[in-house]
Formats: sequence, C-alpha cells, structure tokens
Amino acid sequence: MIDEEWDILVIFDSCRYDIFRDTYKEYFPNAKLTKATNKYITSTEDWLLNTFSNKDCSNIVYMCPIYSLREWIKNWPGEHKFFHHVIEVWRTHWNREMETVLPDDMMKLSINTIKEYDDKRIVIHFMQPHHPYMYWGGHKTKTDDLKPYLGDKKPVKKISYKRKFADFIEGICPHLFWRFTGRLNMLPEWNLGYIWYKHGRDGVVKGYTEDLKYILGCAKKIHNQFPNKKMVISADHGEELGDGKIHKIYRMNYKLQRPKTKQVLEVPWCEV
Repeated sequence: MIDEEWDILVIFDSCRYDIFRDTYKEYFPNAKLTKATNKYITSTEDWLLNTFSNKDCSNIVYMCPIYSLREWIKNWPGEHKFFHHVIEVWRTHWNREMETVLPDDMMKLSINTIKEYDDKRIVIHFMQPHHPYMYWGGHKTKTDDLKPYLGDKKPVKKISYKRKFADFIEGICPHLFWRFTGRLNMLPEWNLGYIWYKHGRDGVVKGYTEDLKYILGCAKKIHNQFPNKKMVISADHGEELGDGKIHKIYRMNYKLQRPKTKQVLEVPWCEV
C-alpha cells in the first residue's frame, strides 16, 4: 500500500471484496476496482505491522479509531519511521451509546485534516463495516478496555455466576453460547449473537451491508470535497460472516484463531 499511488487512502475495517464489489458502483460508478489478496493477514494488528513497519511513513497522517494502535506499534521489530501525525479520533469522538467511532464524525474530521495537512498523504480508517452494526443500533463492546483512556464514567456491575458461565461457554463454542444466552434473555438487543439468534445469518449480513453503504456515502462526500486528490478505498482484512469453509463464526472472535478463508483474505482495492 505504501508504494502505490494515492493521496487519500480510505480503510474500511473488515471489508470483504465480494460484498464491496456488489455495492460500490452506486457511489463510485467510474472507479476502478481490483481484488487484493492478503495471504496471511487476518487482523488489524497484522495489517498495520505488514503495511507500515520498516517503511518510511513520515509523510503520512493516520486517522485512527483504534485505542490499541500505540501499544501495537511498541512491539514492531526493526527500524521504522512513525507517521508524521496520528489523530486518535477515538479519544474525542468515541460514541458511548453505539460503542464505536461513528462514520459521520470520522468523515468531518477527515475533511478538516486533509485541508490542514494538504501536503501529506492521509489514511482514513473507518471502523465500519466491522461490527457493531449501526443498522441494528450498535453493540456493547469491552468498554472496560478504554477506562485508562476515557475514564470510568460507568458503574461497574457485579458479574453474575450465570454470566460467567455464559462467557465460559462462549470461549468453547460461540453457537452454543448464543443459544444458551438467547434462551435466558441474556443477550442485549445490539449484541451480534442476538442478531444471529433472532434474524439468522441474513440479519448479520444485512447489518454489515447497510453499514458498508453508509461509509461508502461518507467516502463519496470526502472525495467530492477533494476531486483533484487521488483516493483509494481498501481494507485491513475481510470478514467471514459465517460462510467460511473451515468453521462457521458470525463475528470476529479473538478467542479463536481467525480462519484464512478467501472471505477474510480478499479485500478491495478501489481507485476513485
């Protein structure tokens, strides 16, 4: 990615090639789309390491929605030049209700950043279409991980034995976890497991696709502001969405090794 020609690189997190291919033309009818294959990259951390480590990134401004970026970079091997500037969008625009950085906030900040750093290359990293799906109202994530950065503004609830047992089951078999907790009414409405439990895989794909359309619209608005800059839309990795051949999972489960299926490894490279 570093060696390719672009002024603005838009990264859609967990964006798989096939669903992007069937969606993008409504927003970028004249864009050139090709398929890129990450042979072994199955996570954002892997992508960052393999894309930017040991590369000269001193002319890149990175719009970051992920609080763990700096911790990952500390462990990079070898020599590398850090980005010219990292704008940690999650610090100022973490939405506590949706538990993510919203696309509109990323879009507005990106437009201002491109104007401010007109002579730099800009990487804009949208968290979507990675869950939580805005279409289904968001998703409660591990907010506890953000306490050192955002402050503990929410009371810590005591974890029941029933919830502990459910979490134990999740580590063994996500499908069994969702069936177990769904029947006990322990899944909040915005949880991915709840979506699968109530709407099946079609509901998961629906949320993913609608969020992808939303951020394509945001990317289009950014491009309209800077028509003379070359924009490329790509992704850090894809997403299984439950149709992989190795084992079926309906979300990114970091307790398991992510499967190296084509749905995860194939991503778009769309030159606007």
